[in-house]
Amino acid sequence: MAATLNLTEAKANFSDVVDRASQGEEIIVTRMGKPIVKIIRYEPLKAHRRLGLFAGQIEMAEDFDQWPEDLARKLGVTDRNDHAVASRTASEGQSGQKSGAMACS
Repeated sequence: MAATLNLTEAKANFSDVVDRASQGEEIIVTRMGKPIVKIIRYEPLKAHRRLGLFAGQIEMAEDFDQWPEDLARKLGVTDRNDHAVASRTASEGQSGQKSGAMACS
């Protein structure tokens, strides 16, 4: 159970309060009978390995980048002819023309 001290007692005995908290005791400091702070021992955060944290735990669907037609139109990721912009740009060469296709006028 946590010890409770009023603010005046905590200020007067601050070194003792810190020593008690460092040994694992929780200290509740009150002002006018209402709790205002809890003093507890500092525990450093455990280091988390960022890269590879979820390796082998996440699977990505084959069609993760395919948009439903109605949503694609609303978001503007299709051109005027309802062709997906992403698939069109992927098949175009540097000149902006589709590779392997003849231009028709």
